[in-house]
Amino acid sequence: MPKSERAPKLRISDDVRPEHGNAFADELLRCSAQGLTFVDAFDETHLIVWPMLPDDTDDEPAQRRYDAIAKEISSRVLTEVNPHIAEAFVRVASEVLDRERKRG
Repeated sequence: MPKSERAPKLRISDDVRPEHGNAFADELLRCSAQGLTFVDAFDETHLIVWPMLPDDTDDEPAQRRYDAIAKEISSRVLTEVNPHIAEAFVRVASEVLDRERKRG
């Protein structure tokens, strides 16, 4: 947007507090846990080979175990990074919103 154009009017909070970061991180965790994104990322590590029977059919019990392991690892990683996401959110959102408040 050219400097001469006025930015569209927004209602922006006066500050970004830790509870904002926690809410963002918690929601990100909740949404991520519902999707397959992190399990897909685990799949890409190839730490465990997707189980199939010798006749190239599904080994359902082994696949259920694989899924449980992938979900546990993904869930625990997300839980550990949650506080860092919240902290980063507060810092970045504060910087961006401070800049935008100055624009008017």
